[in-house]
Amino acid sequence: MGPETWLPLLALGALGVAIPWALCARARPATMAAFLRAMLLALVLVYLCACLLFAGLYALSGAVSQTGLAGPDVSLLRHLAWLGLISGLAWGPPFLLAALGLGQRMEARRAARMRAGGR
Repeated sequence: MGPETWLPLLALGALGVAIPWALCARARPATMAAFLRAMLLALVLVYLCACLLFAGLYALSGAVSQTGLAGPDVSLLRHLAWLGLISGLAWGPPFLLAALGLGQRMEARRAARMRAGGR
């Protein structure tokens, strides 16, 4: 397994952790509903980044011409969308672990606020 395989997998795994952490660090959700909205946004962003990563890899390898990526070729867009979805096998588990850890952290902050007498 060469770097053309493990490097994109490593990048997708890192994105699966970095995007949820960055969103929660910026938004600091106080309720579970706000946290779930942030995680849904993070999920969409990671998926779009995966699709863009595959589009970039296809363009770099020369498998698709530059006009093919910019044109209205629906089959190419459908293929890239499928690759982004199936790459969830690479970024899904790190994403879930990050989301669970962030959820626990948010609940701990909320419990500390409640113990201190705040809402």
